[in-house]
Amino acid sequence: MKHRWIRGLLLVCTLLACAAWAEYTGRHRGAGRGQTMSSGATQAERGLQRGIRNGGARRYIYAAFNDGSIHVYDIDDGHREIHSFRTVGGVTDVRGVCASAAAGKFYLAHQTTNAGYVIAIDLYSNTVVWNRQYQPNVDRLSCTPDGLKLYIPCNESFTDTCVIVADAATGDEVTRLHVSPRPHDSLNSLSGDRVYIETKSSAYIAVIATSTETIVKQIGPFAGIGGPYTINGNQTRLYGNFFGVNGFQIGDITTGQVVGTAEIAGQTSVPGQLNQHGIGLRPDETEVWVNDGVGRQPFIHVFDVTVSPPQQTQDVRLSYTNPHWVTFTINGDFAYPSGPKFGGRNTDVIATSTYERVASIGPSEDLLEVDFEHGQIVRVGNQFGVGRVTKAP
Repeated sequence: MKHRWIRGLLLVCTLLACAAWAEYTGRHRGAGRGQTMSSGATQAERGLQRGIRNGGARRYIYAAFNDGSIHVYDIDDGHREIHSFRTVGGVTDVRGVCASAAAGKFYLAHQTTNAGYVIAIDLYSNTVVWNRQYQPNVDRLSCTPDGLKLYIPCNESFTDTCVIVADAATGDEVTRLHVSPRPHDSLNSLSGDRVYIETKSSAYIAVIATSTETIVKQIGPFAGIGGPYTINGNQTRLYGNFFGVNGFQIGDITTGQVVGTAEIAGQTSVPGQLNQHGIGLRPDETEVWVNDGVGRQPFIHVFDVTVSPPQQTQDVRLSYTNPHWVTFTINGDFAYPSGPKFGGRNTDVIATSTYERVASIGPSEDLLEVDFEHGQIVRVGNQFGVGRVTKAP
């Protein structure tokens, strides 16, 4: 009798151990292999929290898809997708994202036909904190690094001149600033003291002081209406796509003057239109990466900006034409030139050391890096590919 009881107990223990092993291996084998949204949510509760919260430094890309879902990729594990989760329903056109390490939040702006919305997501729990509507609409927003304020352009398709300043903790509207009509992109400086605003009606970039909410400078005039742009860490240079220029122009932020133009070799610029959409400054500020556009070539072009005028040095091959955006990891080891807007193409991952495509992630241009150390968010990147040199020259 005693032996039967012992054998029965051993059998139960064996079955429990097998079940636990099957659950463990199933979870780990499934990660990154086309997991469904429901399995991604399960992994949020099991795998991701375990990996992030129990020590070690980890770098992740958080990418917003146009359905409002967020997908998380492990940068140092071959950009393997480890997690995905839903935010809210009704999202079809994401306009921009930003994040604050201090607040531990990720903000997503999306437009609808009747209004714009911003969703605030807690990065520790992957849950929606608030979801607020703004009129007339929203566009590519930015956050102050301290996590206190959001700057939300009122959308390039509207003749309104407003940039909405919102309380990042609640989404409450604080005030509205007025620039030129059709405000489109908003970029905060690394220090948070300035916001740079591009509109689809002006050849100038407006500079706003966040301490007074006033325009303190206009950079330009550039060759035409502005497109994507970026700045260096010390806020002395602005690089941007502008109508009529097949490449980029350079603005001196200190003086407000245009100081240079660089065009893609072997191509002809097309007047009266934006010749490409996408530009980024490598974090060490040695190179500007500018997307191909009217050339209809599957490239992003690299310029050395340590010399004057800038010199084109690389044509990095992509898996698509008409790339629409580009940003970098915080330390600059990878670049993410996204595919054509609404094209459904996975985003190429380029190793900046070799200028070669080494991986891909899901179809998103609305992405940035989030770094965890010992369970705490210590750094966040930027949807804009910005320079990060802030020491005195």
